[in-house]
Amino acid sequence: MEGLSWKPIERAIAAAIFLVVHTFLAALLITCMYALERWIKYLWAVDNPLLFNLLPITYIFDAIDLGFIVIFGYRGLLAANNAFKHED
Repeated sequence: MEGLSWKPIERAIAAAIFLVVHTFLAALLITCMYALERWIKYLWAVDNPLLFNLLPITYIFDAIDLGFIVIFGYRGLLAANNAFKHED
């Protein structure tokens, strides 16, 4: 078939791959942070230890998780957008 171009489909597949990879990396980092949080709680033998007797470390780890989600989500969307609109 003349005139049929596979380039848009290839760009869409590349964009989907970028999104899947960024989602996987964010999930992996969040899992590592969860394991680190559980390990710290185990070492202190307290359910919710306080940092400097002021701030629960759960808040810190929740902020780190939120940061990972926001940063990887934003960067993943930018990478997918760039891959999708890339002209060959």
